Amino acid sequence: MGYLLYAGIRRRWDRRTTVAALVVAGETLVFVGNGARCPLTGVAERMGAVRGGVTDIFLPRWFAANLPKIHVPLLALALWLHVKIMLARRRIDSEDGDPDGS
Repeated sequence: MGYLLYAGIRRRWDRRTTVAALVVAGETLVFVGNGARCPLTGVAERMGAVRGGVTDIFLPRWFAANLPKIHVPLLALALWLHVKIMLARRRIDSEDGDPDGS
């Protein structure tokens, strides 16, 4: 996620950005597909944890409790930055008379 934000601010789109976008999209699909709950929560609970969340082990409690509220705006920001990059590239390509970008 951090790299997507960095690349968006720097107006970069390269192979690493594509890989990062695919990873973030995959994680998002898994999270949403699991009812907005980390799939590892169920694993931890089946192994005996009273509460399946483990983010409070390494994050401050307030931050761990608000991860989706923090992450969703960051996803939206990264998406907006990269859509702007793609639209600008299309505009430049169409001005050059190269509509397919090749």
